[in-house]
Amino acid sequence: MNSTALPARLLLAASFAGLILGWPCSSLAVDFVTIDKNGTKTELEGRIEVEAQDGGVLLLTRDGVLWPLPKEEISARRKDDKPFKPFTKDELAKKLTGELPGFKIHQTKHYIFCYNTSQGYAAWVGGLYERLYGAFYNYWEGHKIELHEPEFPLVALVFDGQAAQIAQMITLIALAFLGGIFIPWSNLPGGAQMVGKALPSYHLAQLGWDSAGGFALHASDAMVLAAWAAVLAAIAMLRWRQEATATA
Repeated sequence: MNSTALPARLLLAASFAGLILGWPCSSLAVDFVTIDKNGTKTELEGRIEVEAQDGGVLLLTRDGVLWPLPKEEISARRKDDKPFKPFTKDELAKKLTGELPGFKIHQTKHYIFCYNTSQGYAAWVGGLYERLYGAFYNYWEGHKIELHEPEFPLVALVFDGQAAQIAQMITLIALAFLGGIFIPWSNLPGGAQMVGKALPSYHLAQLGWDSAGGFALHASDAMVLAAWAAVLAAIAMLRWRQEATATA
């Protein structure tokens, strides 16, 4: 894979926030920015989202990648009259296939899945993502929050190791819901609230909401997160020692 094609990227993918941030497609003209990295010049086609006073730019390319480009790396810029258009799902799927050798593509209504596991498992994950997408969308629409379809196809990677992936996915989804990340914690049933308040995801979410709202951060949330980190680190260290002893 070409190293120049690996910026700090925003995959407008498994992130449900993409539903809120995915504003309708813009008709702004296309920007072409040529960058020079270590003597290698690459022309990027996209839309400039932010331009810094020092000449640096934040470029959004047609595949949904955000490129933070400092002035020192920009060697040329030009515009085109044609409107900016994101890649279609087929175009993006073709690009991802070239960037991820050994991976296959599975498409759903909203997602492009790149997978190196079985097609059946990729389809199962795709169905799960679509159900979560619909639940998230319906919840906020029910609360009169206007959402927009994502501007770019959503991308997700599905790696081999199905049992671990399933366990990890279920754990993360449970932590997110019970912690009040996907929906407000106060809207959960009483029993779920009691469980959620003991989880690290709840306290992480509280720090995030307080910070976003400009409120003072509570030291108790940080202390709970630190306690969880210490306990999990101790468990990880114990497991590592057990495995090292077993293989010695």
